[in-house]
Amino acid sequence: RWYQVTTTCFNVFEHFWGLDVASKYVPVQSGYFVNFNHELVKAGGVDDLYQVVRDKKWTWELYLDIAVKTTEDKDGDGLNDVWGTCATAWGNEAIANGANYIGQDETGKWVFTMNTPEGIESLQFLYDMNYGTHTRHDESSGVCRQEFADGVGTFNWSTMGHIDQDTDQIRQSNHPFGNVPMPLGPRGTEYVSPKDTLSLIVIQTTNDNLDRTVDILNNWALVVNDPENYLDILDEGCCNSEEDKEMLKDYVFAKTSLCLFKVTDEISDLIDEGVISGTSYYQMTPQQALETYSDQIQAALDNFFNNRSGSLAN
Repeated sequence: RWYQVTTTCFNVFEHFWGLDVASKYVPVQSGYFVNFNHELVKAGGVDDLYQVVRDKKWTWELYLDIAVKTTEDKDGDGLNDVWGTCATAWGNEAIANGANYIGQDETGKWVFTMNTPEGIESLQFLYDMNYGTHTRHDESSGVCRQEFADGVGTFNWSTMGHIDQDTDQIRQSNHPFGNVPMPLGPRGTEYVSPKDTLSLIVIQTTNDNLDRTVDILNNWALVVNDPENYLDILDEGCCNSEEDKEMLKDYVFAKTSLCLFKVTDEISDLIDEGVISGTSYYQMTPQQALETYSDQIQAALDNFFNNRSGSLAN
């Protein structure tokens, strides 16, 4: 009755906390993937990016190589006219290297988990993609998405929420863009499609008519969740080829996962505005970002979880 991929993302503390649906009536939720400009990717040296994905050779290294090769100042005025990277996944890229921002140690205690080799490599990728290589325009995500739509950007990072409506910027592109999964980090073993927030359906604890509510939800789900037709939206402008549909179905939707850092507003801000923004936009090396924020994040985690291994604060 329920869309299994994202429903299982809500399994925390050995309990499922919500439900999700997907059908022609309710667009499927997904994590981030990459839209690409076919002409520019070929100019960067790759003729068939879809086959590169299938061969499991779609990596951060290749991504940066193409982005650098296709960033160009065409008129010689000192300003780039074509950008290798448009909007990014705002730190969610870390999971492609087997990293995550928050996890549990061997005792069950919740800890900040980026001060590891895979975490440091992930932050270095954010630095290289957003600042170090100078292939991304230092503008808002909206401006960057529009640049991709206008044909002057090679790669753009999206979720289904960015392409499931006719009015979305990417859907208005003046070129037949393609879709591929997030590239693999050097320690990544499988393609993954992470997102730091997913919507879910819950029953409030104040509900005083649980039996009736459950009955209604179960019958409603038979209409608005449909494993046979939830992919119909891919025929309505999200994709420009059968290969695009293959990429989204097999390498994105099926690989949706949660990037963990939005535990509380304080923790989210320290990671979002601190670690991610620091390495992406404020010229902080991974080491500088970790030295600045690690202790603060751990203190906020200890406070929220009441310093108890594997348990929530009262």
